[in-house]
Amino acid sequence: MAGRSSWGLAAAVAAAALLAASATGWLPQGEDADNDLLPHEQRSHRFFPFLPLVRFANRQCAADNGLNGTCFTRRECSNYGGIASGTCANSLGCCCVIIRSCGTSSRINCTYFVNPNYPATYTGGTRCTITINKCNSNVCQVRLDFIDFSLAQPDANGNCVDDAFTVSGAASIVPRICGENTGQHIYVDFEAGTTPLQLSVDATTTNTFGRRWNIKVTQIECDSVYRAPTGCLMYYNSTTGTVKSFNYGTTANTAADVTLAGTRELVNLNYGVCVQMQPGYCCIEWSQNSADPYSFTVSGDTGGLDTTLLGQSAAALNDGDCTGDFIVIPNPSQNGVPVNTDRFCGNALITTTTCSKPFVMTVVTDAGEQGNVAAGINPDNENRGFCLFFRQIPLKEEKEESPLCPIKEKSVLLPAEEPVLSPPEEEVVTPPAEEEAPPSEILQPRYGRGERRKKQLKDQDFVYNEASSSRPIHKRQPPARSQDFCWPQISNSTP
Repeated sequence: MAGRSSWGLAAAVAAAALLAASATGWLPQGEDADNDLLPHEQRSHRFFPFLPLVRFANRQCAADNGLNGTCFTRRECSNYGGIASGTCANSLGCCCVIIRSCGTSSRINCTYFVNPNYPATYTGGTRCTITINKCNSNVCQVRLDFIDFSLAQPDANGNCVDDAFTVSGAASIVPRICGENTGQHIYVDFEAGTTPLQLSVDATTTNTFGRRWNIKVTQIECDSVYRAPTGCLMYYNSTTGTVKSFNYGTTANTAADVTLAGTRELVNLNYGVCVQMQPGYCCIEWSQNSADPYSFTVSGDTGGLDTTLLGQSAAALNDGDCTGDFIVIPNPSQNGVPVNTDRFCGNALITTTTCSKPFVMTVVTDAGEQGNVAAGINPDNENRGFCLFFRQIPLKEEKEESPLCPIKEKSVLLPAEEPVLSPPEEEVVTPPAEEEAPPSEILQPRYGRGERRKKQLKDQDFVYNEASSSRPIHKRQPPARSQDFCWPQISNSTP
């Protein structure tokens, strides 16, 4: 990018400098022009002013319209087809919001995919598709945030027939979804190489429902700490939060072609909901929303059940009763007692805790809501799905052993994914003349400027074992990059 605009920028800077010099009297005019004809030692000293070339990184910025953008020059923003909304980089750049709709493509991070004429609704028509290309070769994943997502409801059997959102070209499995999914998010892996992703919305004209969508596409680099683990369609990194199934809602399905009243649950799902274990925590708890009786209605005749039983333990099912639609929580316990199954379904979920790592809840739905009586699968009626709270449980610091966080040995608590190093049992003092000093006490040789930087980069590849003075353990530490810092190069600007 810098090379592309270097000649134009150089010409612009030179022209601006000449105009400024002429206007301020810096250039020789009239009789003063003869000064240039004098011998060098008789000339009066003059200074030629120049305007500095300012460079700023193309980083994420908060736009005035409430969206996120990229800090570009106004010319760059115009060339990318973006919308300038506010300033950035000390007012040297503009916050450029990239918004795309049907039949377009983008390689700019933080691109918004919207329906035609958004925020107005869309009545349907042909398939609406956007192509997402990697913004650099080190990108492995995208996060799709459904800022606004309202498509037609599924049919009586839970299939997305009128409307559907799909992703093609991905290395991971992405389900076909529809209905109401505002506030949801998913992670999608790129294929190796330069294969792009295609995000598509199919909306038929037979259903006059007013659709609307605004999907934020954030690219994530392969070594980013924000990258979701393999198999995680949803990924959370907080100690508490709320997880909803696709198309969850407290109201019944009102689609015109629904004959099995009220079903909102989508079919053919099998995905993982992952929660990153935070430092100082060892277990996770899953529970219903006590204010919402429909917050766990994943199987059975929800519509025919006495509403006073919704959310009560009498309506909770597990194990062999869960053959069609269910969730999986590994190695669970309820009320402090281990449970000999990991499948849960029905119309209630007893608060469930697990210390199995990593923290993953699996969501499974079968191919239909009408069931198969011959196979022992009862039909489902008015299932909403689930809306569950999760809460990470902190590591117990008491001397007594806890059933949730057992204390096996004393260790030093380090951040997640770092080795836990036990302190040495006793200090061993050795003569410095016979033993090599610990790494922190070794005198470092003097380096030149370039060699010193190389040495610093090389040292970043090692983590010393704090429990001994032995050789360092080779463990590369990925740089802590923001998921939004995959921006194209550097912008140049003049004040």
